[in-house]
Amino acid sequence: MEQSWNSLIVQTGEFDRVVRTGGTTMQGFDIVEVLCATRQGGLIVRAVFDLGLDRLNGLWVAPAQVPRSHDRGEKPRRTPSFPE
Repeated sequence: MEQSWNSLIVQTGEFDRVVRTGGTTMQGFDIVEVLCATRQGGLIVRAVFDLGLDRLNGLWVAPAQVPRSHDRGEKPRRTPSFPE
């Protein structure tokens, strides 16, 4: 997974910010989407969880159309840290 993430960073630039989040429940799964801005574009991250089991069922990352942070003259923000 680390190799895949590093490849994405090379293609899209470093993480800048979360643009928006959304979620839904469908056919027994909780689906969460996170649209992220990067230095050179954007990514959409989709995580699928088994409903009620607290278990990750799938994780997908794809390019997305997001205004690049340097197009707006902004400096990149720190990568967020998540609680353990």
